[in-house]
Amino acid sequence: MTRSDLAEAIMAVRRLDPDHPLFIESGYRINTKPVERMADFVLYNIQQGHHGCSLYSESGVGKSTAQDYLVETDWRWLVEDGRRAGVARAIVATSDACRSPLSFWHALSHQLGMPRWSSARPHELRARIHNHMRAACGHADVRRYVLFIDSAQRLTNLEFQCLEDLDNLMSKDRLTLFLVFVYQSDQQGIELGDMWQHHPSHVVRRWFLDSAPFLPLAARDEVRHALSRYDGAAWWPTEDMPFSRYFATDAFDRGWRLESETEMICDAVSALRREVGLPEHSGWPMCSFTSTVRNLLTNAWFQQSFERFTPSDVRAALVHVGYLRTEFIRMREKMSDKAIAIIEKIQNTANQVGGSNE
Repeated sequence: MTRSDLAEAIMAVRRLDPDHPLFIESGYRINTKPVERMADFVLYNIQQGHHGCSLYSESGVGKSTAQDYLVETDWRWLVEDGRRAGVARAIVATSDACRSPLSFWHALSHQLGMPRWSSARPHELRARIHNHMRAACGHADVRRYVLFIDSAQRLTNLEFQCLEDLDNLMSKDRLTLFLVFVYQSDQQGIELGDMWQHHPSHVVRRWFLDSAPFLPLAARDEVRHALSRYDGAAWWPTEDMPFSRYFATDAFDRGWRLESETEMICDAVSALRREVGLPEHSGWPMCSFTSTVRNLLTNAWFQQSFERFTPSDVRAALVHVGYLRTEFIRMREKMSDKAIAIIEKIQNTANQVGGSNE
C-alpha cells in the first residue's frame, strides 16, 4: 500500500465511522505483558509495606497508556487475598514555569476531576484533595489510594514536600497514599535507573526503595499476546466486532486472526532491522507497534479480497509510521551513509508500490 493509498483508506474509514477508537488519540487500551509486569511490580511494593515505587523508560514505550489501563481496571488487578486492595488514579506532572504549592494543588485537584476553586489558599486545596482521596477510599471500601504520577522527572523539591504533607494526612486517617512515580528517562539530564539517587534519604525511604524499568514488547510471545488483543479484547462498536473483524470481516469469519500473523510480522521486522544495521533484538515500543497495527488493519480494509498480510505489507507499514527513524534514535546509534541510502530506497519503494496477497 502506497502512502497515498494509506491516507485515502484512513480518510474513508473515518468518514464511515468517525468514532472508531483505532483512529482516536488514546482511543483504546489493551492489556499487554508489559502492563501486567507494571501491575505486578506495584502490587509487590504494596505487599512490602512501601509507600511508593518508581518506574522509568524512554518515550514511546507505552507507559502512559499502561497507567490509564491500570486505572480503568483497578478493581481487577489491585487485589489482595481475593479482595479489592485500593483505588487507582493517574496524573501527569506539570511543566509550568511558575511553581508554587498553590499551583501544584490546583493542578492536582484539576487532574483528579475536582471542581475548580480559584480563591482557595494552599492549605484549603490540600484539605479538599485529602477529603477527595479519603472519600474515594470510603466509597470503594478500601484503605489505599494509588496515584500514578507520569512525567515524574518534572517534579520539584517543593512539590515532593507537598506530597509528603498529603501522605502524612492520609496516614493520620489510617489510610495509605501509594505513589507510583513514572519517569521518562530519555529527558535531558536524567539517567536510566538513576533517579532515586537525586533525592534526600527521607524521600528515598518513603517512596524510592524499589525501582524498575518499563520495557517494550520484549519477545515474539509478547507480540503474539498483544496482537491477540485485537482479535477479542479490543472491539467496536459491539463485543462481536473485535478490531480485526471490523477491518477484515470476511477473512475473520473464515478463521483468520491477526495473532496468526505474529511470526511473519516479527520476521519482517527483523529483516528490516538487519538490512539497515540495527540490532535484531531490542523490543518493540508500543507507540510504533500500535501505529503499525493500525496501518495493517487499514490496509486489510482497503483490499477487496483480503486473505492475509504479506512481508511487503508489514515492511510498508513500518516505513510509513517512521519505525526506522525512531529505532535509530532509541538505540542511540548514528545512521551510516549506507543505512540512510537503504532507508531512502525503502521509502521510495513504499511510496510507489503497494503490498499484495499473492
